[in-house]
Parts: sequence; C-alpha cells; structure tokens
Amino acid sequence: TYVSFFYLLHLDCKFKIKRRFIDCKEQGFGAVIMKEKILLVENKLDVDTYLYLRASVNWKKLSRRQAETALKNSLYTITAYLGTRAVGMGRLVGDGAVVCYIQDLVRHPESRNLGIGKMIIERLIEYAESLREPGTELMLDLMCKKGREGFYESFDFIARPTADLGPGMIMYLNDKTVEDLLEVREITHKVDKNKNVEGTE
Repeated sequence: TYVSFFYLLHLDCKFKIKRRFIDCKEQGFGAVIMKEKILLVENKLDVDTYLYLRASVNWKKLSRRQAETALKNSLYTITAYLGTRAVGMGRLVGDGAVVCYIQDLVRHPESRNLGIGKMIIERLIEYAESLREPGTELMLDLMCKKGREGFYESFDFIARPTADLGPGMIMYLNDKTVEDLLEVREITHKVDKNKNVEGTE
C-alpha cells in the first residue's frame, strides 16, 4: 500500500531549502559528491545497477528495455556508493517546470543507519528546486510505502488526502487491464449505439 505525497516548491520555501543544505558545503551539481563515507554520483545510474537495487527491495521486475527507457527519460538520477558497492539510488521524472516526481528512491536493506535515504532525497529536492523558475511554484510528488510517511513528512512533504485535496490516484496498465478496458469500452459503445438507434425510432 502506498501513500501519495506532494511538496510545493515556491518562493517562500526556497529559503528554507537553502538553510537545510547550508551545511552540505557543495556548490552546483558536480558529477561526484562525497558526504561522510558515502559517495553520491549524479546522472550515471546504469541499467544493471538500477535493476540490482530494485531487486534488493523486492520491487516488481522490469524488462531491460523498460529500465533503459526509464533511465533515458529521467530528469535526474543519483546513485549512492559505499566503497565500490551501490547502496542506494533516486530518480526524478517529470516536465521539469510544473510537476516533478520522485521515483525509485531505494536504500539497500543491508546499508541501514547511514543516512543514505536522507542524502538522496535532499539532493533530489535541491535539484528540483534548481529547475523552478523564480516567482513560480513547482509541485514535487512521490508515492511512499505505508508506514514511511514520517520520513517524508520530515522533509515537509504533505500526505494526501487533506481537508482540501483528495487522495492520489493510480492505474496500472498491463495486458490484463488493457484487455479489460477495451472490453468495457466495447460494451459502452454498444450500449450508446443502441440508445442512439432507439432514439431515432
């Protein structure tokens, strides 16, 4: 079960974000960032590492072509290494102006208590903020596993539904669901056609 979150990046919270990252002592978005003993590498996430980290947390299996396309179409990726071993990753997708979505945030189960998830999400938020046009608002979304809400709320994400916003919605498209959708559309089309015929008599 997943929970929908969103985060509004706007002029006011820009300064909050800057304060949050003031201790990072990092300028710009270089290819490599070292924090403590974790190495963060930007935009170098390869297919094998991507599939390996997904498998480490038992996420659904992707075809290699799916993985290649997903990475190619990402706005930004970050990979965390402990020594030479990949121990985490994060991926940002979206239009880069109005809506961005944090996807595939993974910390390897054997690399707990190192702050890897925190490092990754901070970097993803910072990058999303760099895309926002001054004076405008960008919405940063994600889905999280039930029970992980507190982690994301600590970064000011807002869980939906709220008093003003409904729950997030999702649809999984696969061979079975597409077949069902086509069947429903065919039935609906027949019903509409019959109504039109009856109306002309």
